[in-house]
Amino acid sequence: IAGGKDKGFDFSVSRNQLAGKVRGALLLGEMAVKMEKAWSGVVPCRRVESLEEAVERAAQMAVTGETVLLSPGCSSYDMFKNFEERGEKYRQCVNALPEEKKKK
Repeated sequence: IAGGKDKGFDFSVSRNQLAGKVRGALLLGEMAVKMEKAWSGVVPCRRVESLEEAVERAAQMAVTGETVLLSPGCSSYDMFKNFEERGEKYRQCVNALPEEKKKK
């Protein structure tokens, strides 16, 4: 799960690090479109409207043994007051998932 406020970072430089290691990216915020373009052909991307939607879709996509990672790569100010609020919202979204979706 990645995205947030655009701070001018070129995400195409991370293509090699993602290739073969990331099965999918759920993108939100101002940077979603730019990240999707930067990672095109390397990582399947899907834009989402909220952190809640991202967590739910990630839970649906993940298979046993995989890790869902919140690694925004951007500041949180387009959707949240600060990074602490974003992190707390992520924790709340994960805790709201049914137990069987949390233990994949």
